[in-house]
Amino acid sequence: MSAIHLPTKAMAAMIASMWKAGRILVPLGIAALVTGLGLLVFFGVVTALP
Repeated sequence: MSAIHLPTKAMAAMIASMWKAGRILVPLGIAALVTGLGLLVFFGVVTALP
C-alpha cells in the first residue's frame, strides 16, 4: 500500500490559505462568542428584574 504524498508547493499553498482563513475566521468567531454571551447575560438580567 502506497501513501499519497502532496507536492511541496501544493502543501505550502494549502497551509498558507488555511493560515489566511484562520486569521479572518478566528477573530470573527471570538467576536460572535462574546456577542452571544453578552446577549445571554443581558436577557438574563432583564428577565430577573421585577
